[in-house]
Amino acid sequence: MTEFELYLKLGFQHIVDFQGYDHMLFLIVLSASYRLKELKSVFILITSFTIGHSISLALSTLNYMIIPAQIIEFLIPLTILIT
Repeated sequence: MTEFELYLKLGFQHIVDFQGYDHMLFLIVLSASYRLKELKSVFILITSFTIGHSISLALSTLNYMIIPAQIIEFLIPLTILIT
């Protein structure tokens, strides 16, 4: 298994893990205001979320951005509520 395949698998498991329901909830809340005709916009929105989330995970993993877990755990439901 290549390094890319390993991280792809880990990323997929991270998104679909039921303990990480906050990801799906956030995407559902973001997508709720779109109509079926706007499927392209929903796709762009979900792709943007995925890219942004991947960048934030990479920055954190490489120690370029260090934020205490308590703050992150507080901000996740707050952003869902605000959205």
